[in-house]
Amino acid sequence: MRTGLIALTVAACVASFAANADPKKDPVDFTGVWWPARGTADFKPDPVLTPEAQKTWDQVRSSMAKGVVPEDSTAACVPPGTPRLMTRVYPIQWIRYDKGYVLIHEYENMLRWFYMDGRKAPTGDDLLPTFNGYSVAHWEDDALVVETTGLKPQSDSGLQVWIQMGVKVTPQLKLVERYRLGPEGKTMEVQLTMTDPDILAKPWVAKKVFELRPNVEIMEFTCLPDENVVTYKADGSTTFKDLQQPK
Repeated sequence: MRTGLIALTVAACVASFAANADPKKDPVDFTGVWWPARGTADFKPDPVLTPEAQKTWDQVRSSMAKGVVPEDSTAACVPPGTPRLMTRVYPIQWIRYDKGYVLIHEYENMLRWFYMDGRKAPTGDDLLPTFNGYSVAHWEDDALVVETTGLKPQSDSGLQVWIQMGVKVTPQLKLVERYRLGPEGKTMEVQLTMTDPDILAKPWVAKKVFELRPNVEIMEFTCLPDENVVTYKADGSTTFKDLQQPK
């Protein structure tokens, strides 16, 4: 059964922050639960890569075509990170608070914070890389523009984080998202522009569409090693564990 406990807890926390941005002056309101529209999970079109990054892409995609999947860190319960989090087929709840928006992704109950109080993103030693990075946002007419940096390229155990399989996250990756509401406010489109001089030969631009679902609430989602059904065989292919219920 779906529960709104997580959303209510986060809403109670963010409500305690000091007022800076003024939600009443927003040109549009993204508050609500949004479900990814039908379509491919990957970002399309495919990226234009640097020569070295293209080698990785070709190797990974060739292996996948043969049914041998190079280690996908999400199978080991490493968070997918941003921007890959935006390809998951799970709902996202947007909550407006004094300093901006907080997004609750049902997938692993990941949080993203969009700070809209005029602050600058930290740099240098002040920036602590995280799976979802540090996001500052501002309005351009009716579009919410979100700039994200400080993305974590690997887990603490050294597992690679991917934009999607074959395209690595690096410390140089920068993501700019432009969110707009569709007609009657029932759909939301986001244009994602990814730049990275080490990986991308030119900016990678993709779009995702979400549908407003007023009757949906966010569920608890866990990914724990003893619950994860995916495991890797010696040749790199995947199989599934036989999870027995305790007697």
